[in-house]
Amino acid sequence: MVLFAGDLTDRGTPLESAATRRVVAAGDRFIAVSGNHDSDTSMRRLAEEGAIVLTRHGRYLPGVGYGPRVVTVRGVRIAGYDSPNERRSADDYADRGASVTEGQRAAFSGWLRRLLDRGSVDVVMVHEPQLIADAVAELRAEPRVRPPVIVTGHTHRQRVELVRGVLEVNGGTLGAGGTGNLAEPEADALGLAVLRYAADPFRVVAVDTVRIDPESGSASAQRRRLR
Repeated sequence: MVLFAGDLTDRGTPLESAATRRVVAAGDRFIAVSGNHDSDTSMRRLAEEGAIVLTRHGRYLPGVGYGPRVVTVRGVRIAGYDSPNERRSADDYADRGASVTEGQRAAFSGWLRRLLDRGSVDVVMVHEPQLIADAVAELRAEPRVRPPVIVTGHTHRQRVELVRGVLEVNGGTLGAGGTGNLAEPEADALGLAVLRYAADPFRVVAVDTVRIDPESGSASAQRRRLR
């Protein structure tokens, strides 16, 4: 399965949504949350094509509304939180910025707390790393037996951090925002992360970070063992 932590498009317009519709075939299954460059239109189209689109309200089900907040794929329990800066068709897909407020961080913390109190979740997906700052501090201050792995995006930087049992993984970028972002320092390569895990109970045993030169296609990988 592929976990995609947002920013599949630039503005989330219908044209872009049509151009990216086949991405759902990239994995078995393709699981996504929205980023600040995605829109209500683009996420709806992804769901219509067969992707599992996760939001703070639950899995988006076209024509129905929202399903469960936690979905199980290949034995892994996954929840996701849509970007508070997701663009809207009603606003002509206007840029809503990329900053996250204190209130939005608090809302995410409360959402995650309620989710964990109701049952178990193995992976939580969210686009903006700054949105999870308060929640991660809370998890680290009061370690749970098995805190969820948190998968993020947005920064275009690869990051694997394990502190007091809380694992954060950012795979990097596959070109989000256009090729101009590849000129940024430390963002001169495409990237992805591969989670290697054992099931029942779920635990990540290693994370492979893969870097790909966009010009030559050459690639390198580095494994970080966690168990």
